Parts: sequence; structure tokens; C-alpha cells
Amino acid sequence: MVFLLIVAPAAESGDVSAPAWAGDTEAWANRAFAVSALIAAVMRCWHAGAGEFWLPAVIGVAAINGLVAVLFFARRPVVSLGAPWQLASCLPSMIGSGLALRLAPGLTSWPYFAHGLFAAGALITLVALAWLGRSFGVMPALRQTVQAGPYALVRHPAYLGELIMTLACFLAGPGWLAASAWVLLVPGVAWRIWAEETLLSADPHYQAYQQQVRSRLIPGVW
Repeated sequence: MVFLLIVAPAAESGDVSAPAWAGDTEAWANRAFAVSALIAAVMRCWHAGAGEFWLPAVIGVAAINGLVAVLFFARRPVVSLGAPWQLASCLPSMIGSGLALRLAPGLTSWPYFAHGLFAAGALITLVALAWLGRSFGVMPALRQTVQAGPYALVRHPAYLGELIMTLACFLAGPGWLAASAWVLLVPGVAWRIWAEETLLSADPHYQAYQQQVRSRLIPGVW
């Protein structure tokens, strides 16, 4: 099941020419991804156990995937796509996020602070995705820079929300098995950010954004 499909702001398109495959192929791909995200949202609710439906780890994940489905339908056409190694950079963090939720204890046994932490992470992610709007993407690509809202504070607020949610999953039932998800998650997020910014920083508009917003995840830290 899809856990999260999130991405940092894409760069201004500038004068870069659209790729030859853009158009109908991309439109059909967007529809397929949108349906996949919508199914993930429905299944997250469908498989919720008794007393779990209104918990943040159910509603939050379903809301994120539901919003992602809408954004896939609405997003701008891609201008330039990353290299294969850059495209692959999204996989470790997505797998790590999914494992974090899978390996967490039953939701009804979570302490209250873990539910609150997950809700905060989900809210940050939802706000970040909503501000990203039509510039949303999963894999590194040039679209249009978003500099307002949470993107005026850090360059990758959606990833920050993801890390907070997965931290809640770990704190709900800490242990070696639960910690194993972080072996993929932490370096995976770092690689994903580096791969995206390697592509986007070639665009002068994104370079200006990097100078304006210095922090990637935590203001004043990194």
C-alpha cells in the first residue's frame, strides 16, 4: 500500500524545451498514478480496524494520498525529467516510510503523544502539498518553483512532515525491528533531496530560491 507520495518544489521552467514524450503519454501516466493514490487512500480506510478509523495514522495517510490523487490530475506538464539515478532516488524513502508504518504496533496501542506527533507531521505534509499545487511531482523534474507558505521557511517541508510521521511510528513502539525502517529512510531522504537539487540547481530560478531559503528541512539547522 502506498504510504506517502511527496516531493520538493520543482524549479521554474524558464526556456527549457519540453521533452518529446510529453503530452498524451504524461497525461495517461498522471491518470494512472492518480487512480493508484486514490485506491491507496480508500484501502487505508477500508483496512482500519475497530476504533482505528479516526486515528491520525489512518485519516492522515488517507488524506495525503487523496490529495496526491487530485494533484496528479492537476499538475503542470513536466519540462525536464531527471536522469535514471535521480528518478530512483525516491524509492528508498518511500519504502522506508511504508515499513515504518507497517512495523509500528497496532494503532489503538499507541500512546497519545505518538498520535499527536503523527497528526502534526500529516498536517505539515498536507499544507506543503497544498501549497505545491500544480508543481507537485514524485520524481525529480523541472516544473515551477513554489516559494510561498512553508516553502518560504524550508525547501522540502513535505519531507519534514514525512520524517515526523515516521518518527511517531517508531516512538509508538521503539525497538530494533522498528528502527530498521530508518536504515532506508534517513539516508533515503538525504539522497532524494540531493538528487532533486542536483537537477533543479541547474536552473537559475532555483539557484535564486536556494539563496533566499537556505534550509532544506529544519530552519537554521540543515
